[in-house]
Amino acid sequence: MHNEQFPDVNTNPPTGPVHTFHLGLWFNSPDDAVKAGCPGAVTPFNGEHNAGIQILSTRNFADPEGPLLQVKP
Repeated sequence: MHNEQFPDVNTNPPTGPVHTFHLGLWFNSPDDAVKAGCPGAVTPFNGEHNAGIQILSTRNFADPEGPLLQVKP
């Protein structure tokens, strides 16, 4: 389904690995955000590209000190 809905998935160039030292969480839909008393803005951060606003972020931490850096495989 994803390939049919978003054909660019087959034409975008490959990208290198990304170091993810920070974590962000979004409401799955703007309706969910509104029910929680938040703005109903739409962001592209779910599978359908119609998520609600971001509700949690660790970006307040410096890159080399984000909490996910402490996770060991």
